[in-house]
Amino acid sequence: MTQSKNKFKFERSFFTNFKKRPEYYSEDSKLFSKVPLKKKFSRETLLNHIYDEESSTLNWHIKDLNEFCDLYKNINKSNNKYGFGSLKELLDLQKIFEEEKINLFIIKKRKLTTFDFGGVYISKRALDAPLVLINSKCIHNTNHLCKILSHELVHHYQYDEIIQDSKPLGLEIEDSLVKNTILNRDKENLTPDQFLSELEAHTYENSPLFISKFRNNKTDLFELFAYSSSRLSTIKWICENRKFPKFSVNSSSNKEVNFIDFQKIKQSTTKKVNRKLKNKNTKSKLQNQKKSKGKVKKQKNDTEDWGEIGGSIGLILYFLSKLIGF
Repeated sequence: MTQSKNKFKFERSFFTNFKKRPEYYSEDSKLFSKVPLKKKFSRETLLNHIYDEESSTLNWHIKDLNEFCDLYKNINKSNNKYGFGSLKELLDLQKIFEEEKINLFIIKKRKLTTFDFGGVYISKRALDAPLVLINSKCIHNTNHLCKILSHELVHHYQYDEIIQDSKPLGLEIEDSLVKNTILNRDKENLTPDQFLSELEAHTYENSPLFISKFRNNKTDLFELFAYSSSRLSTIKWICENRKFPKFSVNSSSNKEVNFIDFQKIKQSTTKKVNRKLKNKNTKSKLQNQKKSKGKVKKQKNDTEDWGEIGGSIGLILYFLSKLIGF
């Protein structure tokens, strides 16, 4: 259904099997009020010295792998362990923070300013190195921590060195997140590009696989998440109008990508037709080859059959023994 005020047909997101991580608990986390984590916080960290606005902020500077392991160990002692955040994912994210030289701080108390969000990314445009500040009240388990870290790393990769500012990556977003993003952000003060940047971060914070894959293979992911002109127009319309579009009943995308493992599971109509033609030609060639060979002996001696089967099993066992090391 073509919209009356628009010249294009709204196109839905091409993600399937999208899974959203559990949201934060309604109550504040009490994790960092416990010993020994309570002793980790100070007002004499790098953050206090290099950033005037945070000079009085009580914080914990997560400097290395040992600090991350300390954090994970204490989080894991709590009873709030649900979701699909894991030690492996946390260590993968820690490695990225270390290699990208991003300073990470967990904020406990701010005297001068409020901190209503789970995390904040501050680019190195303002300082010598990028910073990520995490609200301690929002960390209830490893899953919550991984979610916040992933969100802020998306913002890190949105930062463009050439223009010295952030801009959207240009990747697919999940439609179901639009409404909550509109409600949770100060939509009047965000430009369309800033709003899209938030939608991207809210989409990929839900994937334990995305950040590592994006860092290691941007080209393939950009190709996989590239969208059509209709989808691009839909996304622009959402960001300009700050509301969810009215999709037609039969609205769909020309491809589908599994959000869990980032595999394309449906090709465009053109590719499907080409694939069918190719399969048909291959089948025809095989039939012609079969006819040209003449008659094939229909029956085999039972002893020969079992001999062939036994030989095949023997080969399989031989290779398995080599692989396993018997």
